[in-house]
Amino acid sequence: MSSNHQFDPQTNVLSVPSTLPQESSLIAVYTNLTTVNHQLEQDQARLKELERKVGNMQYLHTLPDSNLFSDNFLKRAFAIFGYWLVAYLFVAIPFFVLASLLGG
Repeated sequence: MSSNHQFDPQTNVLSVPSTLPQESSLIAVYTNLTTVNHQLEQDQARLKELERKVGNMQYLHTLPDSNLFSDNFLKRAFAIFGYWLVAYLFVAIPFFVLASLLGG
């Protein structure tokens, strides 16, 4: 303990000499508090804006309504086969049409 501090064991009180802060210190503290308060208000406004944006984006993180994402293995297998068949037909039909027109 510093020599400026006095401890009274009977009352269990520590007495510290009071020193009043200088006026310039109070102005500096007030300025810092004002700056921090202003920054806090800006951060709160930014947080609300980000929360609003995230709330609007929730629908982007949902899976599409497709059997590809089903828990049932057979549904997933037939969905893959169905997508493959449609893709094959999109690619193959123009070739068959072209071959039948040129081949005669």
